[in-house]
Amino acid sequence: MTELTNSFHHTRATVRAAVGQTVSFASYTRVRLALCGMKDCHCGNPDGTRDSRYSLVLGRNGAYGQLRARVVDNQKEG
Repeated sequence: MTELTNSFHHTRATVRAAVGQTVSFASYTRVRLALCGMKDCHCGNPDGTRDSRYSLVLGRNGAYGQLRARVVDNQKEG
């Protein structure tokens, strides 16, 4: 379980994946809406995080190129 946060809105969301694992696009959308559901807000990153150790990065993978999100550790990514 990985917790993502948005310090501007004081919100938190959890995904059932560790660093390096992927989650579905539906989970990505759920997290984004839980952290910051406003369409015109510029409070943070595209995944809704702000000042969070962890974030979600969208990409395509799998045999059919499904849109998935990978959990990354912002402190280790640079």
